[in-house]
Formats: sequence, structure tokens, C-alpha cells
Amino acid sequence: MNLKLARKFIDDYCKKYFVNYINKGDVYKSIYKASSEVVTKKLVNLCNENKASLDVIKLLGFSVDPNDNLEKWIFDKIKTFVEKKYKNKNFGENYINNLLSKDNLQRINKTKQEYILELQKEFYFNKNNSILKSVEDQYHERQRILELRLNHSINIIKNIYNMNNDIIINVSNYIKKSINIDNLYNNSYNNSYNNQDNKNGDDINGDDINGDDVNGDDKKNVLSKDIGHYLEINKVDKNTFNTSITKIAEEAISSKSESLLQGIEEFKYIYYNLICNYDYLYQVHSIVNYLKSLRDKTIRNFKEPTKETQKTIIEEFIRDSMKI
Repeated sequence: MNLKLARKFIDDYCKKYFVNYINKGDVYKSIYKASSEVVTKKLVNLCNENKASLDVIKLLGFSVDPNDNLEKWIFDKIKTFVEKKYKNKNFGENYINNLLSKDNLQRINKTKQEYILELQKEFYFNKNNSILKSVEDQYHERQRILELRLNHSINIIKNIYNMNNDIIINVSNYIKKSINIDNLYNNSYNNSYNNQDNKNGDDINGDDINGDDVNGDDKKNVLSKDIGHYLEINKVDKNTFNTSITKIAEEAISSKSESLLQGIEEFKYIYYNLICNYDYLYQVHSIVNYLKSLRDKTIRNFKEPTKETQKTIIEEFIRDSMKI
């Protein structure tokens, strides 16, 4: 107990002499986000508000260095996107249980155990001649071709990232200048001066720090993230401000429209084909994993599926997989 009291006494005493800095990090993040949203909106307009283009343009809005292994970053985004798709949640379980429904079993005139064994045989039992083997071979072949195309087009894609980042920076710089954030709250001050010698609430080291600017616990010195707050402080008309940042984005995009459209179209082609390729593989793996979980619940002898049955299973799966 005495040790705790001693620590508290030391902490309280030292706080009077701490040097404090105002953290502007969240303000700059808000500026970047607002700038990115303006640029994204104008890029979508450039692409005639196409849904597929929007998905690709959203990727451009991420704060990413295009020269820092962009290919891996793209593959990671695709993997995350596919695995988080609502349709892919418990895909294998839902797909197999649908096949094992009472109506379907009556239609094909099989028992549940018989059909499970047939599906297991067809999907993965025969390692050299199964749906899983076929799908994996097709996946790797398509992936090789798509990766070659991505490598061939990577400079085009990097270029649209760089152009997008440059436009966002231009808009951000205008916002920073309009709200004067670079020049606010730059000086440090200590609590001893603030708490003891500045009882009249005068400006601290030239910076006007007041309760309106600080959110939450002022010990953390966190400023408001609302850009509109700083527009009011600097008496900037919001309508004029919004018109100006929109014009900056429009003019920058217009001057590079041909290169941007070319890059976005190429990126869109590669991106969606990579998604479809991994999506198909992921779904088959999900089915196989669920079928494997049923292994101990079924008998071990089974009748070899006919070629017609094999063809039907593959066709039904491909048809269902195309319903994205």
C-alpha cells in the first residue's frame, strides 16, 4: 500500500512539469479520408458509375505504397474478399446439405449414406481423378496466366495508384491550407506553466488552445476530427470550400482521364478474374472439408458413380458456383 501511495505522489508531482504536445494525427487522417472520398466519387463519375469499376476504385483509396510489393497486397485483398463473402460462409455445409435434402434424395432414388459416399468418391477419394484434383489443376493454370498478366501490367496499375495518390494529396493540401491546421498547435507547453502561471487563460506559446478544440480527455490533447469545426474557426464558407475541392479533383482527373481509364479497365479485368478463380477453388475446398467431416458417419463400402452421375454433379456445382 505504501509503495502505491509513493508512486501516486511521484506521478502527481511530475505531471506539473510534463511537456505536452497537441496530437493532430486524427485531424490529418480525417483530411485524407475526406480527400479520398472526393477523388473516389469523381473517378466513379469518370467510369460512368460502373459497379465493377467502383470496387476497383475503392482499392485505390487505400493508403498503400504501390512500390511496396503491390502484387502481394492485391492478392491478400482478394483472399480476404472471397473468404468474407456472405455466400461463402459455411458454403460446403450448405451445398452438401442441400444435395442431401429429402426431396433431392427421393428424386435421385438414393439413401443419404449412399449419396454421401458417392459425393466423397467424386470430390476427393480418387486423388488422381476427382473434382478436387481437376479444380486445383484448373486453378493453378488460370492463376499462372493471370499472374503473368498482372506482372506485365503492374506498371500501369502502379501508375493509377500514383496518379490517384497525387490527386488526393492535392485535395488534402488545399484542405490543410483552408483550415490552417499545419500552423495550429505546433508549440509545446508544460503543465507547470499552464496550471500555475497562465491562470488568465492567455494563449500558450502562440497557440490558442481552448475547450472547443479538444475532444474528450484533454490530458491526451486530442483535437476535434471534424473539418467543419476548423472551417468555422477560420471563417471559411463551406459551400465555397466544397466547390473548390471538387474542382481540384475534377481538373486533375480530367487532365489524366485517358491514362486513368486505361489503368482502371486493366486492373478491373485482372482483379475480377483473380476473384473468380480463387472463389471457385475456395468453394470446392469448403465442400471437400465438409464431406471429410462426414467420413466417420458413413459406411465404407460404396458403389462406383456412373459417368452420367459424375457429369451431373460437376454441372450442378459449376452452375451453382456461377451464382455470385
